[in-house]
Amino acid sequence: MSSETPVCPLFSGNKLILAPMVRIGTLPTRLLALDMGADLVYSPELIDLKLSRCTRRCVNGIIEFALPCGEVVLRTCDAERGRLVVQIGSSDAATALAAARVVESEASAVDLNMGCPKSFSISGGMGAALLSKPEKIHEILSTLVRNLSVPVSCKMRILPGISETLSLVDVILSTGVSAVAVHGRTKEQRPGDPVDCAAIARIVERAADSGTAVVANGGSESVIRTHSDIDVFRRLTGAASVMLARGAQRNPSIFRVEGELTRYDVIRLYLEKCLEFGNEFPNTKYCVQQILREDQSLTPRGVALVAARSLPEIYKLWGLEAGLHSRVESVGSCRREVNGVIVGSLVYNKRMYRGCSRTPKSVLVDWCKSRGVKAPVYRCTEDDNRQFTCVLELSGCLYSNSIVEQSKRVAEQSVALVCLQELGLVRLLDSIN
Repeated sequence: MSSETPVCPLFSGNKLILAPMVRIGTLPTRLLALDMGADLVYSPELIDLKLSRCTRRCVNGIIEFALPCGEVVLRTCDAERGRLVVQIGSSDAATALAAARVVESEASAVDLNMGCPKSFSISGGMGAALLSKPEKIHEILSTLVRNLSVPVSCKMRILPGISETLSLVDVILSTGVSAVAVHGRTKEQRPGDPVDCAAIARIVERAADSGTAVVANGGSESVIRTHSDIDVFRRLTGAASVMLARGAQRNPSIFRVEGELTRYDVIRLYLEKCLEFGNEFPNTKYCVQQILREDQSLTPRGVALVAARSLPEIYKLWGLEAGLHSRVESVGSCRREVNGVIVGSLVYNKRMYRGCSRTPKSVLVDWCKSRGVKAPVYRCTEDDNRQFTCVLELSGCLYSNSIVEQSKRVAEQSVALVCLQELGLVRLLDSIN
C-alpha cells in the first residue's frame, strides 16, 4: 500500500479500548468503561452461527439481537453508538458475513476473534485455532472487508517465533483490515507470563504505512497497574492504541485519568448501570464478584454477595433496593391504548428469572384464584415470518405487547408481564430484573 494510506481514526490516536471479554463485556460494563474514559468498547465474542439467526428488536430504547427462543445474544443502546466493536467467532467466511450483516447497522466495526485460546472457541476451529490457518484467515477477513460498510478488524496472539508471526501479519495486512489488536503472548502462555512488548513493536513496524492500526493488548498483568502505566505500555510497543482486559475487569475505573475509584464505589456505579439498562442476575453477580475479588471472603458484604440468589439481594447490599423497585415500576410505562387494547413493550427472558419458582403466567393465575377472578385467556397470532403476537383478556380488559416474539410460549409470558405491570403486580415475582 501507499505510504499515504490513512489509518482508520476509530482505532488510532492513543485510544483506550475495553477488550472483548466473555461474560464481562455485557452492556452495563461497556457503558461504565465509557463513562470512566474508554474511547472504544468490544462486545464479548459472539458465535457466528448463533448471531446469524438473531433478529433485531427495540425494547424501551435498548436494541436487542435475539434468537427465536427469546435468548438475547447482544444488547446495545445509543450511549455506545459510534464506539462499539462487535467481535465474531468464526471459522467460515460465509457464516461470518451473515452474522456481521445482522449487527452491521449498530456496530462501529466488526472484529474477527483470532486469539481466544479457550476450548469452547478452539474446538469449533475459531479463535486461536485460526492462527495456524492463514488461508482461512485471508478468506474470512477479505470477505468481511469487501462486503461490509463498517471497518473490519481482528484480534490475534503472537506465534512462538517472530518470523512466523510477521508472516501471518503480512497475510492479515493484505486483506485491508482497518486494525489488528495484538495480544503479546502465544496461545499457550497464561496471563502471568510476561507480555512480549518487543514482538508487538515488530508488528507495529511491519504495519507502518499499510493503513492498518496496531492495537497493543496483554499488558494488564506485566506492565499496567495504574492509568499512567497505559501510556508506558503504548510507548514500549509503539502501538496506535491500547486495549485492556484484566485490568478493566478488576476495576473499570482504570480508564479514569483522575485515578481509580475504590472497588465498592465502582460496584455501585456498575449496579446503577444495571438498574438503568437491565442485566440478568447471574451475569450481574459474576461481574460484581470479579471486581470484589478477595473481599468476597474477607468482608461481611462479600460473604453476603456470594450467598445472594437474586438481584434484590445484591442491590440491597449497596443500598439500591429503592432504585430497583422504581425501575420495575417504570419499565413499560410507555404503555398506550390502541382500539381499547392496553399495549406495553416488555420482554420475558427466562434467564432474567433464573431461580424463580414462578413465571408471569403462573403469578397471574394465582392472583386470579386468590380473588375469585376468571383465569386469563391468551389468543396468539402467527404471522408469515412465523413470529407471534398475543392478546390477553382478563376481566373484560385486553392487553398486548408491541414486541413480536419468536415463539408462542414467550409471547404469552411477555403479555402476562405487560398485564402484571399494568396491575402493579410485578413485585409478586420472586426475582425482579
